[in-house]
Amino acid sequence: NLKSENLKKITLPKSLTAVGQKTFRGCKQLSNVTMSDSVTTIAESAFNACTNLQSINFPKCLNLIGKKAFKSCNSLKEVKLYDSARTIETEAFAFCTSLEKITISDSVIYIGEGAFRYCKKLMTVILPKFLSEIKNGTFGDCVSLKSIKIPDGVTSIGVSAFSGCVSLMSITIPDSVTSMGYGVFDNCTSLVKIKIPNGVIGIGGFSGCKSLKEIILPESVTNVYDYAFHGCTNLTDIIIPDGVTSIGEHAFSNCKNLISVTIPDSVTSIGKDSFSGCDKLKNVMIPDSVTLIAEYAFSWCTNLTTITLSSNLKVITQNLFCGCKNLSEITIPESVQTIEYYAFYDCKSLKEIKIPERTYVEKWAFDKCTNLKKIYYRLGTGLVGNLRTGNNAEIIPYKNKRELSPLTEDTKTEDNVWKDAGNIQWRISKGVLTIRGTGDMDNQMYYKSKYPWCGKNYQKAIIEWKKAVDKISKE
Repeated sequence: NLKSENLKKITLPKSLTAVGQKTFRGCKQLSNVTMSDSVTTIAESAFNACTNLQSINFPKCLNLIGKKAFKSCNSLKEVKLYDSARTIETEAFAFCTSLEKITISDSVIYIGEGAFRYCKKLMTVILPKFLSEIKNGTFGDCVSLKSIKIPDGVTSIGVSAFSGCVSLMSITIPDSVTSMGYGVFDNCTSLVKIKIPNGVIGIGGFSGCKSLKEIILPESVTNVYDYAFHGCTNLTDIIIPDGVTSIGEHAFSNCKNLISVTIPDSVTSIGKDSFSGCDKLKNVMIPDSVTLIAEYAFSWCTNLTTITLSSNLKVITQNLFCGCKNLSEITIPESVQTIEYYAFYDCKSLKEIKIPERTYVEKWAFDKCTNLKKIYYRLGTGLVGNLRTGNNAEIIPYKNKRELSPLTEDTKTEDNVWKDAGNIQWRISKGVLTIRGTGDMDNQMYYKSKYPWCGKNYQKAIIEWKKAVDKISKE
């Protein structure tokens, strides 16, 4: 380590073939370096933090530039590499904040992670034609970079490779690319249009691309990753291709101008907050292939008026339609077993709703639904009190061929009356517990982990099922 506070200029001998690790690291006054063409290696951190280094001739025989070799050389403006160069390692030129121009010869076959990260004055780059991979964070936060062409032959673009390139308006991605990492173009706020090549399986990495108006997704895509297009406020429509099986968390959240979305029948799950805050989304059709829609998925879609749910949906999760103030009608599929708390919170335009026979409704599911006038339910739909919490709707039992006879004076007893408990009714009269109904009593119907008659005073139990009882649980 030849660190010196006063070293300003140095000419290296012709016999030298390598500049060793950390040789000139931290020589803050060093402004000019002359090397002979015999040098083949500039090792790790050789000129790291030489903040005044403005001029250096890169040798014609140079083969390797090591990790952090020129990191934080804040005054370096230009880099020109010759045909002997093969490798630029991790963060070799990272944080060279004055670097404006890079000439990389086609002989270079490897550029390491973060090699040019935060070169904030770098405007154009021509990548070598034999490069096969763009590593994680290679050009991250190059805020002046306006355009770049990725050469044919590149197969993968790493995590956050171009994230934070706020001036990047166009990029050409060749068909050879089959893999794109998380956050690859996050916060590229000037990017308007991009085409993803066929062969890419997972798509993501456009979060915060506020100018993005159009994106074409290939048929090869099977997964839309978490936060894929979060905050793309100018994106107006999206067609999710057939073959996609899952839509990740926050995938399209806060896409304020998204008007329409097409979800194919290959999708089986829609992640948490996936479309939350999509203010202009009006109509959505969920295909029957979907079995899970996670919590908050369509919350605060304030202009959503209608949505068709999958006939195979099991749960309407908590806060799923929270704040959907214009949602005026919805049909709950017979497949739904549970409507969780706050599922329809603040759905002010909802006027009536029908609860399927086997659906249990948790408390506050319809809280703040100020215009909800009628809730239709079949006898045995959980606690009637749960339906009332947070609204003033009239609770109306409706008839069907499987419904129990209504309660009348002559069905009451001196000790108790029939009470709802899941898909059954029960009462205790003269020391006899009687249970009747047409279906299962779900585990979720426990009251504080106990059945409602637990602890009551009775000596005998009568079960009046229309069909044979096939199971009585140990509880």
